[in-house]
Amino acid sequence: MDSRRPSWPSLVRHLAWIGAAWGLGGCSGSSSSSSAPATFTEVYEQVLGPQCGQMCHMPNGSGVTLGMLDLSTQTTAFNALVEVAAAGSACAGKNVVRVIPGNVDQSLLAEKIDPKLFQSMNVCGSPMPLDENALPQTQIDEVESWIAAGAKND
Repeated sequence: MDSRRPSWPSLVRHLAWIGAAWGLGGCSGSSSSSSAPATFTEVYEQVLGPQCGQMCHMPNGSGVTLGMLDLSTQTTAFNALVEVAAAGSACAGKNVVRVIPGNVDQSLLAEKIDPKLFQSMNVCGSPMPLDENALPQTQIDEVESWIAAGAKND
């Protein structure tokens, strides 16, 4: 079992996402449509497809040959991510799961794309994307909100 523990800031952020997923607004009680968790379709079309599936994580790409993770289609990506142990050469045998529904801090995908999580956790492999240009925070938030809301195939 992985003994990593979430930091207080990540725990607070995770609880905020849970509140957003359940429609719990701020003090005013109002909610906005921007607080709704992302769907997998949105995550794939806006982040994983263009940033990952068309770059390294496609057949014969280094993300497939080394990371053992094919994100070339939405169906393939979902089936390779949710509740699947990491199988790449740097993570194999380390009891790390790519996406754990409802658990951002223990999901390898979030740890690899979020520079704050990558630096604070003992993450296997390299941060993503590999070109050293981090994803925009809005895309990181989108992926993490989908995970926090249960990582559904919607």
